[in-house]
Amino acid sequence: MRELRKLRIRLLAGIAFALPSAGLAQETTPTDPAVAAPPVVTEGTKGVFTPADFARFAPRTAYDMLVQVPGFTIRSAVIERGLGQASENVLINGQRSTNKSGGAIDELRRVPAADVERIEIVEAASLGIAGLTGQVANVVVKAERKSSGQFEWAPNWRAHFTKPQWFGGSISYTGKQGPVDYTLSLRNDFGRGGFGGPIEIFDAAGTRTELRDEVYRTQFEHPILQGKFGLDGPGSSVGNLTLAYGPYWNPEHIRDRRSRADGDHRSRDIKTKLSGYTTEINGDYQFALGPGRLKLIGLREFDHEPLVTTQVLSFDSGAPSTGMRLSRDSRIGELIGRAEYGWKSGPNDWQLSLERAYNYL
Repeated sequence: MRELRKLRIRLLAGIAFALPSAGLAQETTPTDPAVAAPPVVTEGTKGVFTPADFARFAPRTAYDMLVQVPGFTIRSAVIERGLGQASENVLINGQRSTNKSGGAIDELRRVPAADVERIEIVEAASLGIAGLTGQVANVVVKAERKSSGQFEWAPNWRAHFTKPQWFGGSISYTGKQGPVDYTLSLRNDFGRGGFGGPIEIFDAAGTRTELRDEVYRTQFEHPILQGKFGLDGPGSSVGNLTLAYGPYWNPEHIRDRRSRADGDHRSRDIKTKLSGYTTEINGDYQFALGPGRLKLIGLREFDHEPLVTTQVLSFDSGAPSTGMRLSRDSRIGELIGRAEYGWKSGPNDWQLSLERAYNYL
């Protein structure tokens, strides 16, 4: 739901995004003759790629490696209410991501390439994960990971009507303390949009009734601070916890000068202020229980979205200005609790799941 709100904001703002690395809309794997074609993947088989297969591309992250796997197309998670069954065809260490604000793809952008042990392309039917079909990429990350950091600075400029973007990019640090591994990261989602120039208004007879000189500017900033923690043990149990906080700003400004055929010249000024923040807490814990394994998942998303739009119309004739002001203070959230129990019986994999989702506005 939060992704849909982000998309709405960006579409209304007319933003042309320039993401620091290949965006989700570009997750069609490029092919390169320098990489050997993968083995044919059928049920019960898998194609395996090691870091050496990607060395010529000098990848910085696990995501940089994944997009170079030939013949594989990344499929992002379907954004819907609750978690439901798996839909993203990317796994990390055989597990689906419970992070709704980016999924496994977003997590792989924070995993250094040196920490990747191998990438397996497998048939979904061999995994026993409900909801997955077709080919699936399983990115296997090393159990023993060295502390390391990485950063990217990606400034952006547009030729006309927009301010430069100096703070695009990301920085992350990965480490391990006892049974807990962690990744701390900061990235900035941003956008700039703008246009301007003359606009002519004609009546039904083709006569020009108005000439407008209009300028539109918008900018979007959304720095996101995130901490991801993984727990190995005790025994065969594993757990994950993700905490994220991100303030955002999306001001818009439209101004125009209107020269009318009837001499009633006027000017319009519209300013929109949108300054809010998002938070996310999600975690899961999986352990052996009876003949199978039980996985408990919890997630909370929240978006505070205060919006103020002010419009003023001024007249050259000296008539009083007119206008309007719209103020809307939205608080949008989702709470999810989910339990999954899976076991194997002969050649069959079974799973029972129970989920409760609560959304509010």
